[in-house]
Amino acid sequence: MGTKPIIVECIYHATIENVWKALTHNSELKKWYFQLEDFKPKVGFKFGFS
Repeated sequence: MGTKPIIVECIYHATIENVWKALTHNSELKKWYFQLEDFKPKVGFKFGFS
């Protein structure tokens, strides 16, 4: 017996610019997600969180 994925879709009323900022600026990540020592939205940058 296989498992099926659960798909959740949500619509948020936010500008693309605000969403991008929330996903790519460390100061915004700290507010919404988790504390990171450093974050750079570029290929090859590695980070960890717990």
